[in-house]
Amino acid sequence: MRADIAYTSAIRALTAAPMPAGKYRDARLALSILREHCTQDGLCEIGAPELAEELKVDSARISRILSALEEVGAIRRELTGRRKEIRLPVRA
Repeated sequence: MRADIAYTSAIRALTAAPMPAGKYRDARLALSILREHCTQDGLCEIGAPELAEELKVDSARISRILSALEEVGAIRRELTGRRKEIRLPVRA
């Protein structure tokens, strides 16, 4: 349930941001894949390499997509050890 709330918040943030149509489409697809791999607390159990593979894009493009999502507040990336975790923002 909380993951659905986080997804809804992320979609709202993405929709409100000015973004070119192609970039918006890619960002929305990435967000829906992240949602499929998200735990109840908003932690996405998929990393950028796996996400790029699912979207069939290269690592540079997925990096730009994730940066755009982070910039509008749709996701948060947190450094945990040597790995960056991706989270959908969950509001209590």
